[in-house]
Amino acid sequence: MTRVLARRTVSGFVPADDQAQAEFRRVPVGKIAYLEIVAARNPKQHRLLFALLTVMVEAGEFPSAEAALTALKIATGHVETIKINGTETHLVVKSISFANMRQGDFVPWFDSALKVVSQRWLGGMKDADLRQQIEEMIA
Repeated sequence: MTRVLARRTVSGFVPADDQAQAEFRRVPVGKIAYLEIVAARNPKQHRLLFALLTVMVEAGEFPSAEAALTALKIATGHVETIKINGTETHLVVKSISFANMRQGDFVPWFDSALKVVSQRWLGGMKDADLRQQIEEMIA
């Protein structure tokens, strides 16, 4: 299944970008297609998250944005706990992808991520100051 972005207009859904337009063209006129409607998350918040990860890497705490994101998911409790052989407990980080985390769940997670980063990895920097810093980074 291919996922594409579409925009709702008064006359129906239209492709939101070139990739979506190409996929729409693949469906013959008159053919019925299955569409799954999931509201896209705010792309600005996605950029804010990656700016936050950049701050974590630049602070020297992590070698990459991927490592920072994994640590952030663990620190915010965005994990599943699994047991292997009934005794070994392991944490598996959950996905925050657009497909797996809705906007309404992302906002509070991101707010808790700001708090964790400012307190745990940036020496008690105020959440508001950190938010302002990353807002300026994406401006």
